[in-house]
Amino acid sequence: MQSFFAGMLPFQIILAVMGVLVLLVLLFILVWNVVKQRAITTFLPFFIIPVIMVGYPSIKSVQFFDAILNMNEQTNVVNNNVQDSTARASLETKVAALKSDTRSQSSAKALASIARAQVALGEYDSAAIYVQQAERLMPGSAETAEIRNALQAREDEHRSFSLSIDRLGSLLDRLKRSNGDSATLHAISTQLTNVKIPTYVQADKMRVLARSYAVIGQQNNSLKAMDKVATDTKISSADHALLDSIRSHTLQDAYLAKREKMLINTRPAQTPVLRLDQTVIKAR
Repeated sequence: MQSFFAGMLPFQIILAVMGVLVLLVLLFILVWNVVKQRAITTFLPFFIIPVIMVGYPSIKSVQFFDAILNMNEQTNVVNNNVQDSTARASLETKVAALKSDTRSQSSAKALASIARAQVALGEYDSAAIYVQQAERLMPGSAETAEIRNALQAREDEHRSFSLSIDRLGSLLDRLKRSNGDSATLHAISTQLTNVKIPTYVQADKMRVLARSYAVIGQQNNSLKAMDKVATDTKISSADHALLDSIRSHTLQDAYLAKREKMLINTRPAQTPVLRLDQTVIKAR
């Protein structure tokens, strides 16, 4: 019985229940008239009323679960190609629509689907709230556990990257003060070798990454990082200036002594080629 009313608003549940009661009353009257051998032809059109009363909430319930199914399919599309901005925009629209539907707050499947979609979109704080709500309605569910694990993995990845960027920022400050200390350069190179870029990255963190690659002579990786910022966000005049300083190597001048710059630019590459084919830059 509970599954029959799933996806219905309170007034729709009341309407469906009343429709069933009306149908039972009409059936009783129909049988009574047949037993008494009375005419029933004028009575039959009244059966349309309970059909509508039960059918309308049922159709709305089916539409609600279809919306959940469509959003799950769109989530898979985004997960398979996070670079597809059209797919992400479509998923964001579907998430917003389901969030605004009051039935979602009492549906564990809807809450879990919203959480999964927001993980795919990089909205981790909101995803944590919705998966927690889904867990309350569906404790011990394998589905919510899977979403929780995926969310935890994304958050751990993002936290590790943020720590790496903070470390690189501190090293760049130290490098600038020391006018090209070799030990600091080595520390930056090591940090870049170990850095793992998550699916969603803030633009300001990518700028730190670009500066870090530039000072150790990895111009291609540095330009890739900035090109990604330019592609995914509205590039500013400051970004144009940073790009120019990377291309002309003047960024290195701000951090390194002339001798160290010559050494670093003739040294073979020690960091892997930067890959950003599954990375999306967020302006905020």
